[in-house]
Amino acid sequence: MQQEIKEFNSLWDRILAQLKTRINDDRIFDSFLSDSRIHNINNNVIQIVVNTKLAQQVLSTVYVHQIAQTVEEILQSNYSVSFITKDESKQDLKVETPIISLFSDSHLRSDMTFDNFIVGDSNKEAFQAATLVANDKISLSNLNPLFLYSNSGLGKTHLLNAIGNRIRGFNPNKRILYTTAEEFFNEYIHVIKGERYEQQLMDYFKNIDVLLIDDIQFFAGKKGCQELFFTIFSTLINNNRQVVITSDKHPNELKGLESRLVSRFAGGLPVSINPPDINTSIEISKLYIKASGMDINRIDESVFVFFAEKFSSNIRELRGAINKLLFYTINIAQIDRITLSNAMEAVSDFLKANESNKKLSEVKIIDVVSNYYSLTPTQLTGNIRTSQIALARHIAMYLMRNLLDDSFDKIGSAFGGKDHSTVMSACKNVEKGLKINPTLQTVINELKEKLK
Repeated sequence: MQQEIKEFNSLWDRILAQLKTRINDDRIFDSFLSDSRIHNINNNVIQIVVNTKLAQQVLSTVYVHQIAQTVEEILQSNYSVSFITKDESKQDLKVETPIISLFSDSHLRSDMTFDNFIVGDSNKEAFQAATLVANDKISLSNLNPLFLYSNSGLGKTHLLNAIGNRIRGFNPNKRILYTTAEEFFNEYIHVIKGERYEQQLMDYFKNIDVLLIDDIQFFAGKKGCQELFFTIFSTLINNNRQVVITSDKHPNELKGLESRLVSRFAGGLPVSINPPDINTSIEISKLYIKASGMDINRIDESVFVFFAEKFSSNIRELRGAINKLLFYTINIAQIDRITLSNAMEAVSDFLKANESNKKLSEVKIIDVVSNYYSLTPTQLTGNIRTSQIALARHIAMYLMRNLLDDSFDKIGSAFGGKDHSTVMSACKNVEKGLKINPTLQTVINELKEKLK
């Protein structure tokens, strides 16, 4: 209980510090908010204790929107606020901590091992570094953390799981956690909501020997989460526990991450993975076919070359195309031998989709801007108004207006039905910023390059 009260107080202090600047009236702040506190957080409602009935009435009517907006920016999630007086609050409130298993959705994938990872020139260095880390008998401080980075679908997650599976094979008693940055953030949100204590999370990681964390770029702009992760990360490294991290970019290219995190990541061993060459892609295709139980001798060699040329930029796409080929030839065409023409017919929709993705559209702009700011498309088109998300949203609207010549109404529809004036204001804000802000000019130019 004492730990929970301490965490509520720490959270409320952060909210009050920002709220004082927003209200900008010391008399109002001191009279109604200076001795307020969080009483409870439940079902996305923060209950705040204030000193008088008058304070309750004024805050509930005049300042509730400013307070709710500040809470949303601090917590990076939508919450409503309510107010009760000290007399109404229960002095001996007992809060039961829900029994929740930490990282309950995080687990190694047994099908991702070093044995079924195809090695080529594009990923050889990453494979070698991963196998060194996975060798339980080798301790190399310069491999901690190992930082693997590449575009999506090139094998980072496979190598993470392979490391975990190999270490577990060497030593079943090793405590290994494979998780994603998003799942870590979800655990952090449980702490913020008061559903568990921060100390519980810290104690959990004290027992971890190997941390494998995927898609670290998800932390961009999430300051509180980054602070907690830095503490945990530093503790693990200082205690010689192995950490392996993946990302879509080199540490120095990650935007929205604290410099001390970037510095620690870059100070380990950053290793890139590039798209596979034709020969490696062919070997990957053959491995998938063999794993399916089909005899690869039933497939013309030209089919493998075709797949390698069309889908080698993303191994997940390559695997999906092969699955479509298998489904088509077994269930629809029912043919004994698969020729190039059969294969092209089987994956024709994949090819059309790839061509469509190359064309500039509202969807493509949303995807590119979301990826640039390490956001999800839903965050970009939703209603969260943190400064980073709002800026990214305005930039996406501006790009739709200037590159697609969309109407303000059409742009608003792409962002959940936002009205004409909101979109117009967003575009004007970006236009004004471009005249005086060199950083914004750079961002717009980089995004335009990515959209070509």
